[in-house]
Amino acid sequence: MATILIDAKGLIEGRRLRKLSTKARYLYPIFLGLSNFYARLELDYELLVGRLVTFHDPDVTLENIEAWFNKYKQAYLCFIYQNGEWAQFDTPVEMRRDYPSKEDNKSPAPPDTEYTNWLKGLHGDNWEDYHMTKYRDHIS
Repeated sequence: MATILIDAKGLIEGRRLRKLSTKARYLYPIFLGLSNFYARLELDYELLVGRLVTFHDPDVTLENIEAWFNKYKQAYLCFIYQNGEWAQFDTPVEMRRDYPSKEDNKSPAPPDTEYTNWLKGLHGDNWEDYHMTKYRDHIS
């Protein structure tokens, strides 16, 4: 599994995260940590419930996880694509510290035009700092 670094200040003070319920905020870094190198996560809610079973939390249900991801989407913390099957988290390329695995490379990229427009709306002129084209520039 790839390593995604999490900005602690953003996690505590982030304006978008502060809009969420306490439970959605607590679980956000867990979901981000489950994502791959590209900060992509397959939204297989049954599988996600299984991964969180050790929390022994009755609120961790298929319906609630789906609702939390809808809230993450509404707060512009992730871009959901492929008919709701994948989430692309809003994570700067510099926060990804290792290289993608073969498994990571099998994950479908978000549709480029829509995703790029989403990033531009969020980050303005700095949108490329969040897009994988910046990663390709970084390693070449």
